[in-house]
Parts: sequence; C-alpha cells; structure tokens
Amino acid sequence: KTIDRNKELLFLRERISGNYDLSDERYILKGTELTIDEIGSPTFAGIRQRDMNGKLECRVDIDSGEAGISVFMDESHHYDIKLRDSGGICETVLTLNIGSIKHEQKVVSLTGKQAVLKISFDSHNYHFYVNGEYMGSAGTRYLSSEISGGFTGVLFGMFAQNGGIGTFSGFRLAYSGIT
Repeated sequence: KTIDRNKELLFLRERISGNYDLSDERYILKGTELTIDEIGSPTFAGIRQRDMNGKLECRVDIDSGEAGISVFMDESHHYDIKLRDSGGICETVLTLNIGSIKHEQKVVSLTGKQAVLKISFDSHNYHFYVNGEYMGSAGTRYLSSEISGGFTGVLFGMFAQNGGIGTFSGFRLAYSGIT
C-alpha cells in the first residue's frame, strides 16, 4: 500500500512556513543553520513509519548546503542519507547517529547536484542506496523506544540544513506488509 504523503506530513516542533514550498509534484525545503541533530525547529517534514517492511524513494536536488532523507527517532537517534555540497563538490553521505555516536558510514562523490535516494527496510535493518548503489545498512533496534527512549516512534523525513535548499520529487513510501 502506498501512503499519501500530503495527508500525513509532520514537522518537528514549530513549522516555519517560509522554509517550505509544498505542492503535489515536489517539495522545496529551505534549510537554516539549525540541523536535525539539534533541539529546535529545523527544516524537516516527515511521515510516521507504520510497518516494518517497505521502501522509501525520492529524487533530491540541492543548490548548496545539505538535503536528504532520514529515518528519525529524535535528535540523537537517526540515520540519514543526504546530498552535501562541500565547496562546489557534491557528495552523498550516509550518516548514523546513535546516542552520542555520530558516524559517517560512507561518502560517495557525485557528478551533479541531484540523486535518487532510497531506503528499503525490514524488521532488522534499514538499507540505504544512492542512484541504485548500495551505501550500507543500520539496525532498526537502535531507533526503537527500548534503546533510544521516547514514545513517538520513527519518522521517515525529508530535511534541508546548513543553509541548503533541497527539492524533493517523486517521493514514494510503500509498505509491503500492509494489505
């Protein structure tokens, strides 16, 4: 079953409307200096994870800064696959944040400033891809309320940060376990 993202969209704390241009065809997120690693109202729009099997996919274009998709429990517990513009060089980065551990799992250079990002998931792992290339995996248990605390559950989200503008198109979240 495919989820209608427009009906289920959530934001972190206060939604600053000037940072979002939301249409049926695409989302444009304007990042601030506040990142999703910090408590506050970063530029983030997400949908609750509702099943343990499925995939999320979208195309991301950036102009500068950083933009990508996240498996987000809270500021200290999230996995991100993002595009990062580092002084004119664009790269895709898989970052794992588990408590106080923040680790860049893999960095891949890109020839342009756009990529198709994908996360497939099952009850044990989240698997990350850029333009069909496997980037790595991370365990679901580290984002569970048993490990990280909290009570709200995991969100699949789009984000922009460090002054970047991200354009997200073709956003599709599909579950294989829901009938």
